[in-house]
Amino acid sequence: ELIPTQMQALAFSEAHGRLCQEVEGAMGGQRAKIASFKKRIEEAKMAENLKIHGEALLVNKHLVKPGASHVSLPDYASLKEGDDEVPMMEFDIDPMLSAADNAALFFKRFKKLVRQDTASERLLVEATKALTDLIQAQGALSNVPRADGPARALAALRTMEESLVARGLVKRRADDDAEQAQEKARAVGLEKARSSGKRKIKVRGRGKVPEFLRFKTPSGLEVVAGKSSRQNDRVTWGLARDHHLWFHARGIGGSHVVLLLPKGSDKGVAGGKAKKEDIIFAARVAAFYSKARADTRVDVSYTERRHLRQPPQRLRKPGMVMITREEVVTVAPSDCA
Repeated sequence: ELIPTQMQALAFSEAHGRLCQEVEGAMGGQRAKIASFKKRIEEAKMAENLKIHGEALLVNKHLVKPGASHVSLPDYASLKEGDDEVPMMEFDIDPMLSAADNAALFFKRFKKLVRQDTASERLLVEATKALTDLIQAQGALSNVPRADGPARALAALRTMEESLVARGLVKRRADDDAEQAQEKARAVGLEKARSSGKRKIKVRGRGKVPEFLRFKTPSGLEVVAGKSSRQNDRVTWGLARDHHLWFHARGIGGSHVVLLLPKGSDKGVAGGKAKKEDIIFAARVAAFYSKARADTRVDVSYTERRHLRQPPQRLRKPGMVMITREEVVTVAPSDCA
């Protein structure tokens, strides 16, 4: 049978090895992020070409044959003084789209790359700093003081782990969360048992499934947002009514957001229930709870729920919708807390 000191030494050895693995894994994750952000920044350097191609398509629509997959168009931007002929630019286009639609696609990609460049520069700095901190933590782990015994060494290791978790460098273990929840439940149970005089009290589960995110607009209207694909379905097809306004970051994954309106209100009537500030408020929530939350400006689609359709059954997945009519507003993401 192990004596307490041996048990503490074993606990330290297991915790130390696990934390070393977590730090090593986190370092690999940050290195992968850094490589990804650098790649995005390099891709963003090609953004100007996309804009030039889009402008060329709009100016020379008459030169683009229907069904063409490759075009050769005048490159007036490259024309130099003394040139006898206008240089030509060649690039591929989508044969299924018109010249105008292809131009719109090039402009969309251009805007995405510009946003991507802005966000990636900042995220690259953050990932680089996180990797530096993890490398320092890895060095500290190899020098955890053990001379004062396994108990103090284990305590020092726990302090180091808590610091890493608090800074978001490693994730808290699921069993740690469970232990804390159970400990809290036991404490509550004991307190209730003392106050009621009962010896035993049944500890219930860890609570109900989290509800939707809810907000209040400046005018006092309620805004509701889903926190998962299934919650998005419940918000859009269960909670929202045909006259409610539905919001979603345009062309990007994110929460379904609904601005709840009194029946009979009209967003288009001046002084109506949905004021411009209410629409901007809900759009900022939709931008924040999307994959573009790190961008400075985000395009958000909004429409009445009546203009949404569910995809065909064979293509349907939780959270998927089709928009038959939309308006677009560009906003800065905000959780509006």
